[in-house]
Amino acid sequence: MTQVAEARNQVIRLLREAHSVELHRIAELRDAAGAASGAYRERLEAHVGDERRHADRLQARLDQVGGAPGLVEAGLGVVTGLVAMGVRLARRPLEAIE
Repeated sequence: MTQVAEARNQVIRLLREAHSVELHRIAELRDAAGAASGAYRERLEAHVGDERRHADRLQARLDQVGGAPGLVEAGLGVVTGLVAMGVRLARRPLEAIE
């Protein structure tokens, strides 16, 4: 493999990692916003928007360099999102009791 190809693969790996972190942060911030109220909730919701824009820019760059996720990565992303959604929904009845 040439140095250019190795560098490209490294960039793609780092962009995918950064994109994954952004998506994880979005889920965490949404959870926190759901439990917050008032100005703090508004700030968290604004931050979710910031993180979404970061994730969108990272995805655009990945698309540009040909680093779209493979089938396995895409499947893991879907499963991770569904699990996170299930956890958030399961917490709601418990939060109502508190």
